[in-house]
Amino acid sequence: MMQTRLRKPEEMSEAVRVSAYAEASEVLLSPHFVQGAYGDDFTAPFLGRTLLAIDGHPHHARRRIESPLFAPEVLLEREHAVTERALDAELSRRRAFVEADGYARADLVELLRRVVMPMAGAIIGLDRVAEDPDSFRRLVRKVDDGLSAASAGIGSDWRSTWEAGVDAREELHREFVEPALERRTALVDSIRRGSLDRGALPTDLITLLLLDYPECVGEDLLREVVLFIVASTDTTVHTATVAVDCALGWLDAQPEPGRSVVDQTFLRAAAQEAARLNPPLHSLPRRATQDVVLSSGRKIARSQLVVVDLFSANRDPSIFGENAESFDPARALGPKTRPYGLAFGLGAHMCSGRAVAMGQISKGGERRELGPQGVVVHMLRAVLGAGARRDPLHPPRVRGGDDGRFADKPRFEVYPVVLGADDPR
Repeated sequence: MMQTRLRKPEEMSEAVRVSAYAEASEVLLSPHFVQGAYGDDFTAPFLGRTLLAIDGHPHHARRRIESPLFAPEVLLEREHAVTERALDAELSRRRAFVEADGYARADLVELLRRVVMPMAGAIIGLDRVAEDPDSFRRLVRKVDDGLSAASAGIGSDWRSTWEAGVDAREELHREFVEPALERRTALVDSIRRGSLDRGALPTDLITLLLLDYPECVGEDLLREVVLFIVASTDTTVHTATVAVDCALGWLDAQPEPGRSVVDQTFLRAAAQEAARLNPPLHSLPRRATQDVVLSSGRKIARSQLVVVDLFSANRDPSIFGENAESFDPARALGPKTRPYGLAFGLGAHMCSGRAVAMGQISKGGERRELGPQGVVVHMLRAVLGAGARRDPLHPPRVRGGDDGRFADKPRFEVYPVVLGADDPR
């Protein structure tokens, strides 16, 4: 039986909180800090021993093996063949049903969940997602809820939610992972026998692990799959939804239409600025491996837990200006500042999927010509281009109540929009 525990509240309360951008960057870049979570607590069945949880040489080796998933040509092909096709299908389906007031309606969160599921299947190599997308969405939602319960450990029913998430993980394994594993094991065996050329293999997570990281099997492989499912679905939906929310609020405040919502520069800037203001994770835990003195003079003792406050660091006025807490897609930044701040982390554990979300961009926010645009940018263009506006009859709802948008790990639960609204800009 796996031994699990919750991090004690007093352990988190005694952690050193780092909220200035410079200190946060220094901690994330320092080799003297390692991951401070996902070990033997209740997140272990979902994230333990994954790329997110390991450090040093094992982390570097696994990251290198998984790097083909994020090659520009792979991202570009996936954007065109999977994301664009799914977006067109979902928006067309909803726009076909026009209500008496002349508008079609949709829940943006649900729409985007349907879009990201085939993308997750393509990244990971889960062939049956296309055959049974409804079951996959249902199981992914339960896994995500279970992980959220494990991370918080609060409320009277968190344990039952966590157990339901663990059960959903096992069902995901049976229904989606095992069939994919069986097919790819046969392909890899053919490569090793010399009867199949390596170039014929699909570029997906399971294939790469079987081919180049055979020690990542069983429980470890399943957890890596779960990590990629959560990263490619829940965090993508969150980032895209807040991008739409911020962009709509900003457009509504403009006295004149100004730039078109399909302008690529505006779309990219809006996506990055929204991610800066409301990152997928508001904090990252790290633990010091030795006594450390930061450049600011702050002393961190060996084994001290440090909470890097991404939410506050990304609103540091010394970096992002006096209006750092406002959404400004035209924000002027220094040449070394990433426009999304620390939304995707920094250093060895910087999120590999940032190129998936935002495309290939430089520190100054400029796109590499002919490179991938980023799925969040694609989503923002498609939704705004469809004339989306906030539904005046049905306000958005966030997890944890109306005051929870900027609480820890915020997520819109429901985001109603009308499609085909006037003034699409």
